[in-house]
Amino acid sequence: MRSSRLLVSLLATLLIVVACGDDTGTTTTTFPTTTTASSTTSAVETTTTEPADPRPLAGFALAPVEDPLYGSGYHSMTLDESGTIATSIDPIVGDTAGANLLGLGTMNPYPTMVGVDPGMIVVVAWVESPTDDVQPTPGAVVLYREAAQGWEALAAITDPIVLGFLETTTDFAAWKPATGIPYARTTVKTLDWDGSAHFVADVQVLDFPANANELLAEIECTLNGALECVLLSDDGVLRPGDEGQAVEDLQLALIEMGYLSPPPDGKYGPATETAVRTLQRDFRVTRDGRVGEQTQALIDDILAGTIVLASKDGIGPVEFGTAAETAVPALNALLGSPDYTIGWQVGPCGTWEWYKVTWGGITAIFTEQEGPRRFDGWEVTDLAAVPSGIYFAGGIAPSWTWSNFDAMGAGYDSGYQWWYHTGLGYGLGTFVIQPPSDPPAANAKVQGFGTGTGAILYDC
Repeated sequence: MRSSRLLVSLLATLLIVVACGDDTGTTTTTFPTTTTASSTTSAVETTTTEPADPRPLAGFALAPVEDPLYGSGYHSMTLDESGTIATSIDPIVGDTAGANLLGLGTMNPYPTMVGVDPGMIVVVAWVESPTDDVQPTPGAVVLYREAAQGWEALAAITDPIVLGFLETTTDFAAWKPATGIPYARTTVKTLDWDGSAHFVADVQVLDFPANANELLAEIECTLNGALECVLLSDDGVLRPGDEGQAVEDLQLALIEMGYLSPPPDGKYGPATETAVRTLQRDFRVTRDGRVGEQTQALIDDILAGTIVLASKDGIGPVEFGTAAETAVPALNALLGSPDYTIGWQVGPCGTWEWYKVTWGGITAIFTEQEGPRRFDGWEVTDLAAVPSGIYFAGGIAPSWTWSNFDAMGAGYDSGYQWWYHTGLGYGLGTFVIQPPSDPPAANAKVQGFGTGTGAILYDC
């Protein structure tokens, strides 16, 4: 029984071999097929073909690829086993064999593509086995299309041209390290092709060789020969050189607070920087001329009425010279209900009346010494008792002693026993120092001061 099955098998093999032989040189396999309806036998021919290489960058091994980094022309490439990395056979710069090769790799994640036909591919490019290890070699994100001469680089978004844009921004200028060589690495997130490349990318900038500092930015660009970009990210700091709506909003706030003259122009120039520095000086914030988180929070509080500035010009927006009937309710709105009020009465000079309203340790003075009754000055009797939220121009703190003012260049009048500092605008008031001495002791406490003509109780 086993012998019969073996014989049948050999005969079947012989029939196939005989049927396969022909004079054309083409290998054809004929499988016998039985048609049960007619009990006849027919044959079906099949031709064997080689399957296409499924690896992602297989096409780069079949045709030369253009160098997008140094413009050295087209190069033959080899693939790694996975087909995700292609490397040029010859250098793209220099003449060292096996070095300075063009490297191409697949992108992960792949960018969102718009207007890109199936024959195009986006890859990352770099210099493989560089001979120059002094500074980073350039990299790029490249859009390729197969053309007659090989794989043509339609758009090359190189790290150096992206860095060149970032160097024009104030964010980069503020970040740039004092030492090291900045270099960029660009990750394209979306790419639109209509003859020009429009893309959005994240950029990481490091300082070589330390890599101790890092700038992260998001950009939107058009590449059509030249690169034109806008900065989408923001480090949250407004600084000289910035332009746009955020700067105009800042200027409007500075105008409202009285630190800047109108109109706003949306450009962070010298006048805006000076206004910011003055604001920072008045409210004891680091005077760097920039608006970061701390300064912006301060501006918000001022505009919300949470913080009130007492200056040589008045208290908050209520300026000296404002009619008394307007100034009193306005100050009450700023500072709340007063602790006590001294109604209109003849003052120490005996020729005109004055009126005082006190909130804690600060008193507003109204006089009629120059005609109509008006807001004419303010004074502090005890810095420690001043309501919270009141700041004094020049950055005077309740805990300060004479040493603080002396270091600022303040002067001292031994006759009146007051201090003065014309730069702070408090040269016209009573500035009580305890304990009094001439000159004041370094640890002498500045108990109170005032400004405005109404605060002068001398020379009647």
